[in-house]
Amino acid sequence: MSHQPRKESEKEVKIHTKLAGIAAGAALAVALPMSAFAADSFSFSINPTTHGANSTTSSTLVVAKILKSEETVLPSGESICHHGAACSPADNTKIGTTAVTGTWLFQFCVGSSTQNFDATWVANDGSYTPPSGWSIVAQVNNVNSLATVKSWVIENSSGAYKIEVPSLPTLTCSGHNTTLSSTLGTFNGTTYNINTNPSTVGTFTVTVNLTFTDNSTEALHANYTTT
Repeated sequence: MSHQPRKESEKEVKIHTKLAGIAAGAALAVALPMSAFAADSFSFSINPTTHGANSTTSSTLVVAKILKSEETVLPSGESICHHGAACSPADNTKIGTTAVTGTWLFQFCVGSSTQNFDATWVANDGSYTPPSGWSIVAQVNNVNSLATVKSWVIENSSGAYKIEVPSLPTLTCSGHNTTLSSTLGTFNGTTYNINTNPSTVGTFTVTVNLTFTDNSTEALHANYTTT
């Protein structure tokens, strides 16, 4: 006697479909790279570390979301050359580099590569207004063929310094880590006296305040020590 295969009821079909969806979701979670869940990080260093000396600064920022703007708050005592002062390079001088490693929109979010920007000392172009109580003392543009990212050094009456990047282009893809590594004060073997270390020996904290394209915010901190 032949038997016809039993047809699943509508309820059984729904249950099996739901279980298949759960299994697919679990497989996707396993397949996602661990870097998608990595904590953001920030480091900052000076060279030389001698207190009161001019130094080259290096920083590395790793984020897992797309940046909208960025603010770096320097510790008390650290200062940056003012445009037009004796320490000021000539306008349009390249004073450093920024390397951005990420997954890019223009590459359709496939693979990761590094884009290099030249940090260029320029005259203030007047396109940014600092907060009340702060004044612009220098402007540095990070430039490559993809974009020009403008940053401003601002100072208040107590001698505190911040570096403002009020607008970052959306070039990287969401859900992937992006690493920004910057060195300021040297370019192609030439050193520029852009940064001055605090005049005392001690440990100092640099804070970077981040705003992402989803309007969430984050503050990261890094320490360095003078000798």
